[in-house]
Amino acid sequence: MLLSPFSVGDIGAQDVASDTGETSAKGDSAQETTDELLPMVAEERSPGWLLLEQGKRLYREGDYGEALRKFLLARGSGTYAPEANYLIGSIFDTDNDLALAVSQMREALDQKDFFYDQNDVYNLYMTLANLYYRQQNYHEYEATMLKVIRMELPATPETLRKGLQIRNMLQKQGIDNVLYYYDDSYSHIIPALNELSLYYYKEAHYNDALRLSLYSVISTLSQGIGYLKQEQYMTLIPQTPDELYTINPEYIIDKLSTDLERVGIDYPFEWDIRDLSLKNPKEQLAGIIAKIREVDPLYQFSLLGYYLNSLEQYPVTWELLDKNQLYRQLYFIGSALSIQGHMDSANNILNVLNYQPQAGEWSFRAGSQLRQSFIDKQIPLGVLSVQITD
Repeated sequence: MLLSPFSVGDIGAQDVASDTGETSAKGDSAQETTDELLPMVAEERSPGWLLLEQGKRLYREGDYGEALRKFLLARGSGTYAPEANYLIGSIFDTDNDLALAVSQMREALDQKDFFYDQNDVYNLYMTLANLYYRQQNYHEYEATMLKVIRMELPATPETLRKGLQIRNMLQKQGIDNVLYYYDDSYSHIIPALNELSLYYYKEAHYNDALRLSLYSVISTLSQGIGYLKQEQYMTLIPQTPDELYTINPEYIIDKLSTDLERVGIDYPFEWDIRDLSLKNPKEQLAGIIAKIREVDPLYQFSLLGYYLNSLEQYPVTWELLDKNQLYRQLYFIGSALSIQGHMDSANNILNVLNYQPQAGEWSFRAGSQLRQSFIDKQIPLGVLSVQITD
């Protein structure tokens, strides 16, 4: 309870009568002080969620001091203490005070069961992992990333066995078979899979890098293809070029025509594949692919390219590919396979990227890998930053 800065009992009647002007001035001062204090009282009584939202707005506007004050008030409200600790840590992160940021994030993590939105717990773990990485505390970085991944991929014998099977299939049979037989999907762990897989690549743990990258790629493509099937943009999933021909002859004809032109094979073969009623598509398509490989020994026709071209056509699925960094992950899978000596599987992926304009930077890098295999040192790691949104 706030008390008035003046007590009526301390002011005698004679003093009041003899110095009305002074009393009036004091009264005005008291009113001004009360007017200043009332908003502070109201602010302290504001609900925690409102203080958090006000603090977020101030943070986005660059007023970090006022944002910090709002977050501290929100923490004092009790209900939103975990969120407040996370946001206070983000202030220290912005100020590059990594030790204090880590301390706040860990305090928030101790209260993770009380987050109003449990999805924020994933962001908290990822932010903390990034802080550890910037501190060069790689042991804690890896451990924190694994905690995120195990929220959807528990470290059970079954999960480990499946990961080994997928990786072996990729190495020996290629990406098309993996995508045909596996369609797992994950909700929140894609960023952790992506970042930790690149860390393993950097540390030359290529088997682990492949396993985590594959989970990410399979999930992204499964979600994208699932959307196309749901919207009836795609009805069947082909496993071989001749199966694709029966589903979408226009695509395979245009694709092979383009590839023939790219390697400089002239029109007789183009006329072969432009016949939409191929009598024996399996043999004829295999013959055309073999002819291209005479000029470009690394060439492989991959159904991965068909999936990517299909997904690139629709805003929803294109946004999914971009958000989940699919092209980057495919590139590093191809590079890791190449380093391990699984050249057919590596070249399959790298060729697709090389001929995929939408892959941008990763198309260029894939072309470089095809010309001369190398360990890519330009690994975009440790660049996650705190994002405070509505």
